[in-house]
Amino acid sequence: MKRKVLILLLILIIVLSSCVGGGSDPTPEPTTEPTPIPAMNFEVTNIKNIDIAKSGVIPDYIDMNQAQAWDCTGIDPNGIIYFGITVVRRRDEFKGKEDFAVLSYNPDTEELKFHGTFMNAAKEAGTLYDDEQLPKGHTQFIYYNGKMYMGSQNFHDAGKFDTKTTIPDNKPMDKMHGGHLFSLDVETEELKDETAHLPNGVLIEHEGILQVRLIPGTSTLVCMSTPEYKLVFYNLETKTIEKTVDTTGWMPNNPLSREIVIVEDRIYVYRGVEDDVTVRENLYPIYYYDITKDEFVETEYEAFGGFWNGQCTTPDGKTTFVSSCCGELYSIDHETFEIKHHGNLKTPDKKTVINYLYSLCMAPDGRKIFYVPSVYLKDYGVMQYDIETGEITSLSPMPLAVYTGNGVIDDQGRLYFTKFGSASMRSGKFELCEITIQGSPIS
Repeated sequence: MKRKVLILLLILIIVLSSCVGGGSDPTPEPTTEPTPIPAMNFEVTNIKNIDIAKSGVIPDYIDMNQAQAWDCTGIDPNGIIYFGITVVRRRDEFKGKEDFAVLSYNPDTEELKFHGTFMNAAKEAGTLYDDEQLPKGHTQFIYYNGKMYMGSQNFHDAGKFDTKTTIPDNKPMDKMHGGHLFSLDVETEELKDETAHLPNGVLIEHEGILQVRLIPGTSTLVCMSTPEYKLVFYNLETKTIEKTVDTTGWMPNNPLSREIVIVEDRIYVYRGVEDDVTVRENLYPIYYYDITKDEFVETEYEAFGGFWNGQCTTPDGKTTFVSSCCGELYSIDHETFEIKHHGNLKTPDKKTVINYLYSLCMAPDGRKIFYVPSVYLKDYGVMQYDIETGEITSLSPMPLAVYTGNGVIDDQGRLYFTKFGSASMRSGKFELCEITIQGSPIS
């Protein structure tokens, strides 16, 4: 009898243990909520300007006197900063032509490197036309799988005027070669024409590439063309064009934005103006391309204050902020797709509007936005916008210059801009500007 009882107890223990430890629907382990990022007070603790012309890394065939850069920066997972410079060639076979130089900077070792130029890389690949020049370099540098990617233009200013002006070539658009996609291997440091294998050796014929964005979680790079505002979907793994989408087409005196804004399955596009005084109040519609539905849609929203030229997203991925080139701030909600206008990023006294703005950067606490207005606001320099209150603060004065970038900030709180020109010039005196911003939690 005792033996039977012991056997029954043993069977019961085995059954109970199997239900608790090995069942098909065990009780899930409690998940821990991510630690919220505390609100912070920020201050600028250091500003360093690196004179590129005097650095010793620029070859003597490059003339830096007219150097400039427009939103062409990036960062890799190792914290290396990448940037490009529109320059003029001298004393070689390309004398007098505009080219684009690619460089990198290691903030920890302070090592600056020159990696080559677009024209040299295209010539090496056999994709450079005899009369072709590659002045821009207008896109950010995108990291994917060990390489930094960037696009090129044969020309600029197309669409800014009544005709499709193609400075510096002044040729009809159908005579222009097209936009190349270049890559820089972060280990071998080889600058390569990535789309040399495509028909005619370019990503898109007779157009330039004005911006590139990687669709999150994919290997698809969305490339925005100028002046026709096409979206070219290029797969970096298969090295093929998945599709090309027409959007608004060319519109005289209504340049396309320098941004494409990816919000979930939508890609927002917008045209504006570049004039900071006479037509900044002109309203223009906001559009989006629905990737899932393959539809191009005009939204109910309009915007003013110039074309879009800067964006950043909150750490929770719920809101993307977009700035116009005349300093107007907008936001797009990732859940409702509502677009809001938050006003001009004025000076703290609310008296002076911003006329030229080329980059936004999300603060580490996700509650503020950093930016540096261009040209006219010496006394204010590094600015901070509080998302919740709308309060604007000046963190540090800066010299008069043109400041451009892509919101590049590293894990040490170092924010990077390309800096050049003055109040009367938009080229020359080229420097890489490193602004260290430190934060302390608000008690």
